[in-house]
Amino acid sequence: MVSDTKRIQAESLIILGGGYLALELGADVPRFGTDITILERGERVLSAYEPEIAQSVMAVFRDEGITLHTHASVSRVQGDTKQVIVTTSINAGSGSCGPPSC
Repeated sequence: MVSDTKRIQAESLIILGGGYLALELGADVPRFGTDITILERGERVLSAYEPEIAQSVMAVFRDEGITLHTHASVSRVQGDTKQVIVTTSINAGSGSCGPPSC
């Protein structure tokens, strides 16, 4: 059985969390033309690993145009099948990183 399937691609994607699975998803999706923002509530991504690893990953993501915010919390998610709005709080001076600020 052959089916006609439309491929739907989001213009942007917000990923909640900075663990290795979230970062793997964040690294792969931009190749399809989707803008990525990663929100990590902690001080840094990959908190279970050495800080140097997190710094290296953040530098690579910055070079690839991926936006990453630390000390971020989500207070509300609302939307429908066409659009989702995520309301966040990002502490000033948190080490947020993303184009064009990095």
